[in-house]
Amino acid sequence: MSKRRIAYLVAFVVILGAIFLAEVRLPGNLPFGGGASTSVTGPHESCTSRWNVTGYFTPVETDYTGPAQTVTVNGTARSFYSSFLEDVQVEGWGQTKEGNYIGYENGQYSASQAPLNSLGGSLKIGDVAVDFSVIQAGTILTIPTLPSPWNTTRFTADDSGVGIVGKHVDVYTGLGATAKQETFRFVGDNQFVCQLVVGGAAAAFAIAPMTTPEPPGLDLPRLRETSPLQFRS
Repeated sequence: MSKRRIAYLVAFVVILGAIFLAEVRLPGNLPFGGGASTSVTGPHESCTSRWNVTGYFTPVETDYTGPAQTVTVNGTARSFYSSFLEDVQVEGWGQTKEGNYIGYENGQYSASQAPLNSLGGSLKIGDVAVDFSVIQAGTILTIPTLPSPWNTTRFTADDSGVGIVGKHVDVYTGLGATAKQETFRFVGDNQFVCQLVVGGAAAAFAIAPMTTPEPPGLDLPRLRETSPLQFRS
């Protein structure tokens, strides 16, 4: 085939391509799209950036030593390590040497058979505290920027606190000294938080943990290409 014929053929293909692009509008939600954005109707995760993520835990009195302090719990005088009480005042609940729990709120101590969230349920791994005016109670969340295994955990927003305001998520890590150390692993104010959305609203029901493997690093271009994630600031 002569060079002239090749040139004609290339020009013909280019013209056909231009006609095709003129007739077919690309979705606006693609990185190179120019048309109107399309909506996602099925269950998907809607992700936003610039979240402050912290951690909290339940202190265990047997991990503490030092001088004791007597406080009133549900009208009864009880004695605990002062250092233990200090952490209870910060974290909200603590497990006593007897195995039950004391909580601290509004300057008063109370007793319970389990640490409780602000909705009255038992605190458990996978719970997070949020500002309910920003994230609806019961919403399912993931935080892909956290270290493993938290980056693939499905969280439930069922707790709150006076210090949790705006774009702030506090992750519950469990009982004792190991859980306390775990809270230091993911403190950061530029995290991505993803909410499970069903039917245009954040889903507020229990869901099994994710089983996807931990990525070698946060690759935002790859995550943006993974359909059901929607990233925005």
